[in-house]
Amino acid sequence: MHKTILFFGLLLGLMLAGLGCGKEDKPTIIKGRITDRKTGEPIEGAAITFGVVNTIKGLDKYTTQFCGLSDANGAFNCTLEGRYSISEIRKGGYIVHEKNLPIVEGQENNLDIKMVPRDGFLRLNIKNDMGQHDTIYAYIYSLIGDIEGSGSEGSLKTYPVILQTGDTYMEILQLASPETVAVRWGFNKLNYYQVDFAFQDSILVVPNDTTTYILSY
Repeated sequence: MHKTILFFGLLLGLMLAGLGCGKEDKPTIIKGRITDRKTGEPIEGAAITFGVVNTIKGLDKYTTQFCGLSDANGAFNCTLEGRYSISEIRKGGYIVHEKNLPIVEGQENNLDIKMVPRDGFLRLNIKNDMGQHDTIYAYIYSLIGDIEGSGSEGSLKTYPVILQTGDTYMEILQLASPETVAVRWGFNKLNYYQVDFAFQDSILVVPNDTTTYILSY
């Protein structure tokens, strides 16, 4: 009788252990479709990468897992080899509207991912008309973060421009639109956290058009 109870106790323990392991080892599957947010058309060739975490000897190790490219229907399918951490989806001429995907670990996740085309252009003209300074520091960044698909919150371009009197510098930036960007500049070197700029302005970039901004000093 004692041996029988011991046997069934051992059997029950193994069954519970097996169930527990199965739950932990259940893979996270991420699949879905990537489309153009404005047209609804599928996007082919979007590169999909996920960040994953694996615990090795009690320490979390963060790595990336490339899951290939979306097909002609915009579809993709990926089984993560670790715990979900972050996601990155890239396609030339597009940005991702969703920054954080709603991933549930250990389950199959079906996602509808929207990408927004960079279909607006900002033509920046910097002109040295007065000749009082030969170097200007310009800082251009997004004002509206990820609404309307900007996704470009933060710096778009920071650089010094050196011009002699009468010279002009021109650059075209491609943006997801409608997109509002700030143009801030001065004659001292700027940084991301600087608040007091010598000059600042904002400009709206509209879809399927080029907006020109002239910075004259």
